Amino acid sequence: LPANNIMGISEKQTTSDTRQDELARALKENLEIKDRKWRTKTYHQCFLHSDAVDYVRKHENVDEATAVATLNGLRVEECIQHVVDPHKPFQVGQTKKLYFRFLDDERSHVRQQKQKAASNNEFLKLINPQMFQDILQQTDEFRTLQFKMHRM
Repeated sequence: LPANNIMGISEKQTTSDTRQDELARALKENLEIKDRKWRTKTYHQCFLHSDAVDYVRKHENVDEATAVATLNGLRVEECIQHVVDPHKPFQVGQTKKLYFRFLDDERSHVRQQKQKAASNNEFLKLINPQMFQDILQQTDEFRTLQFKMHRM
């Protein structure tokens, strides 16, 4: 392999990966990442589409289309994604408030929620084992009912 192609990875690709990592870090440090509400749903640790586009435009000194393409590169690399639709791209001229998040924040939040649920389950098992069993049974019955209704 040529000197600039170590382990099948070109120097250009390595530089591009490094720039994407740097940009992701800069976005994470400079965007307002917080829990946001839309209607009755709370989306944890997310940022606004428009803020990300503006940040890239200003700090990379590029036009909106290039900023959007750059952010979509981070999305394709599974660094960031829309909070509901993981395939939703950044778009030029977007005026809606769209929420995106860093995937490592998403994974961290999900992990924390699972740990909290497991902790609550363990506590309930210790305090009232019969109540815990009743809840599990009701949950299974509810899921069965949901499945049956969905098939109607």
